[in-house]
Amino acid sequence: MINLIVAIDSERGMAGDHGIPWQGEVPSDAAYFREQTSNGIIVMGFRTYEEFDKPLHDRTNLVVAREGTGLRDGFEPVADLERFVAGHTDEVVWIVG
Repeated sequence: MINLIVAIDSERGMAGDHGIPWQGEVPSDAAYFREQTSNGIIVMGFRTYEEFDKPLHDRTNLVVAREGTGLRDGFEPVADLERFVAGHTDEVVWIVG
C-alpha cells in the first residue's frame, strides 16, 4: 500500500529554503509522523533527505536519486520511483516530504 504524508502550514505551504519553519515547535506533529510511518518503507525526495541528519530508526530509508549518488550511511538511492512502487504493492510504503 502506498501512503503519502506531508507537513503543511495553514496556507498549505510545506517548507522553504531553510526547512520546515515550525520544526521542533509542534511535538505532536513529530509524534504523529513517527507513529504513522513506523510500519513501513520510507521514500523521500532529495530535498527532504537533506533535512535529515540520520535515517529514521527501524525503517528502510530510500531517497529518489540517480544511481551512484553518494548518500549518507543508512540511506539507499531509488533511481526509478515508478518502477519501485510497482514492485512493492504488497508492502507499506510511505512517501514523505
